[in-house]
Amino acid sequence: MPPAQSSRAGRGLLAVTLTACFVTAQGDEPAPAFINPFLDQPEALTAGEKIYRGRCFGCHFRAGGRGPNIFRSKLDPVRFIEIVAKGGNAGMPAWGATLSGDEILHVHAFVMSRDRL
Repeated sequence: MPPAQSSRAGRGLLAVTLTACFVTAQGDEPAPAFINPFLDQPEALTAGEKIYRGRCFGCHFRAGGRGPNIFRSKLDPVRFIEIVAKGGNAGMPAWGATLSGDEILHVHAFVMSRDRL
C-alpha cells in the first residue's frame, strides 16, 4: 500500500477503534476495552522507538523532563492516544496532523513495551 493510503488507513483504523471504545454495549455488558493491535510486534516497536526518539524525546527524555514520565503513566490507552493526537494541557503539542494513526499506535506500543514500574 502506498504511504498516503497507509496513513489514511491508519487514521481510519484509529478512529473506528477509538469510537468503538466510547460506544457502550447494549444491556449490562460494558464496551470492549481498546487493545492496541501493534503491541508485541517487533517492527511496530522499532518504528515507535524511532518516532519517540525523533518527536518525543526532546520533552519526555527517558524519564520525564519538561514533560511527564510517560513510561510510568497510568493513562489508559485511549486517553494516551487522544493526548498524543490532540495535545495536552501542559504544552503538549497535537501530533494528529503530523503522525498517522498507525504511527501514534506504534509510539504507544513502544512506551508500553518498556519497564512500567
